[in-house]
Formats: sequence, structure tokens, C-alpha cells
Amino acid sequence: MKTAWLVLGMGIVFAPATWAQDAVAVASKQFKVLAEDDQVRVLEYADKKGDKVPMHSHPKHIVYVLKTSKVKFSFPDGTSKESEAKAGEALIRPPVTHSQESMSDGRAIVIEFKK
Repeated sequence: MKTAWLVLGMGIVFAPATWAQDAVAVASKQFKVLAEDDQVRVLEYADKKGDKVPMHSHPKHIVYVLKTSKVKFSFPDGTSKESEAKAGEALIRPPVTHSQESMSDGRAIVIEFKK
């Protein structure tokens, strides 16, 4: 089991998490690979209100928010948290495992670090 550090909104939550599947593998409708090499992967994320993405994992990553959105994240330990991200925000995130439900339409660029 790997441990993931979870960061939500402006607060930090530390929790152990079981490593889940790749985001693109479980949600190819929402996640599209834009570019990839041996060190990083660049994803476009686009969702509609009500979209649900099953449990998945991200390595350390950056999220650049293109469209303000609200998302409910659920974690392997059974907890959940709603988070709003505003257009123009750049968020540096540690590794995380979660599922999510879109509370509004949204769009972002996600840069995942492989090393």
C-alpha cells in the first residue's frame, strides 16, 4: 500500500490511500492526454455537472484551472470534501487517490510528474 498526501482547497488533509487506477483509464471521457514523455504527462480535464469519475490516482501534479468549478472528492477512507477552484488558479498537488463528482461544469489542465 502506498501513502498519499491529500491537499484540498486551502487546507491540508493527511491520509493513507490505496493506489487506484490511472485517471485516463477510468475516465477517458473527462481526461485527455495532450502530451507525454518519460518525466511528465499533460492532461486536459473537462467535465459537466453531474459527471462522476471512479476511484483513481494521480502522482504529484499541478492543476491549472481554465473554468471555475466545484467538485466533491471522496477518498478511500470514506471521507469526502467539496472544493471550488477558480479560473486562473494554479494548484500544486501531492499524490492523491480519490473519486469525484462534478457539482458544476469545469475545465482544467493537469500536469502529472512521473519522477
